[in-house]
Amino acid sequence: MIPRASVIATIECESSAASRSRTRCSAAAIARSFELDPRAPVALLLPIVSVVTRTESKRKVWPIADILRALHQVESGGRIEAPDGDGGLAIGPLQIHRAYWADAQKQDPQLGGAYEDCRNLTYAERVVRAYMQRHAASAWALGEAETIARIHNGGPQGKDRAATLGYWQSVRRHLPD
Repeated sequence: MIPRASVIATIECESSAASRSRTRCSAAAIARSFELDPRAPVALLLPIVSVVTRTESKRKVWPIADILRALHQVESGGRIEAPDGDGGLAIGPLQIHRAYWADAQKQDPQLGGAYEDCRNLTYAERVVRAYMQRHAASAWALGEAETIARIHNGGPQGKDRAATLGYWQSVRRHLPD
């Protein structure tokens, strides 16, 4: 059996910064990770690549704090004073659009504040909580990161849109294993 730590190290160490949606591993790099002869035929290494893929995809839930941290990293690189995104249509460290904020206000009128308050991380996190309680209550309660990320990116139907898969993959890379 291949130790889980080795599998995770391979994924993290061999990721291509240029193509964050794919993991690129040379046969020699995989062999080194598992202390195999780097000259081993590629066919012998294919079962290892399969194990890497299956092991990495099993986890489905995380604590909400981890999910919010990952969203923050993807949306603004973890910056507190983030520049406006989407041509000025999204603001703050979580890049919240006005319609998203308005939906959150409908869910939780106690949020108060103004749209511009979304530039504050603590307030923006409260907005995300209210929005998710409105559009993904079950996923929010369970900490289902993929559903939360895809709805944050693509709106109430975002979990069903193929266009949000790349965003989810970016968020996943910022979640702990």
